Amino acid sequence: MNTQNTLVEVHKFGGGCLDSAKAIKQMTEIVKKLSRSNILLVIVFSAFGKMTNWLTLYAEAVRDGRKEECKEIFARIRQYHEHILYELFPNENARDKNNRIFV
Repeated sequence: MNTQNTLVEVHKFGGGCLDSAKAIKQMTEIVKKLSRSNILLVIVFSAFGKMTNWLTLYAEAVRDGRKEECKEIFARIRQYHEHILYELFPNENARDKNNRIFV
């Protein structure tokens, strides 16, 4: 692709667009429809669902030294992502990869 005359489109997905496996699959279909040979697509993903709120709560708990609350919030964050991951990739290999991400 000659990038000198290439148009660039940036699309951001987050929140409700990424709050479930079904929503993520729908988003991938949208991206496929946007794809054209003469356009360079840049796809930006922000936090899933209400994850920004959870991350803020986690940061505040860390800042305030509330260790038990940190553990509880982290467990919820992990569970939320695992649920989506398992729906998208139901095989054991995907679960193993997730376990390496959430150490």
